[in-house]
Amino acid sequence: MSSLIAVDHDPDSAGFGFLIAESGDSSPGTVFINGKKIIVGITDAVTDGTLELNTESVQFSSTVFAYGKGVHRNGDFRADGAVTIVIGQSSVFAG
Repeated sequence: MSSLIAVDHDPDSAGFGFLIAESGDSSPGTVFINGKKIIVGITDAVTDGTLELNTESVQFSSTVFAYGKGVHRNGDFRADGAVTIVIGQSSVFAG
């Protein structure tokens, strides 16, 4: 089943944080969807400032890669058990 590929600032289902596509290993900044960097590999997330939770991405596609790492998708898990909700794009999917 295909799901939307996550992009910079997509939130999680618990409402605790959004993903940050930074330069370096997690997203060198050469692949974009609708002008937003895609999320690949283990990517850090910023919390809302009220809780100290690890909300980084921890689940990825095993068939679609960018920068040599699996892309993170809608419904993929975060370290805190929540899942990513893709709201930053609606047209690019990965299995």
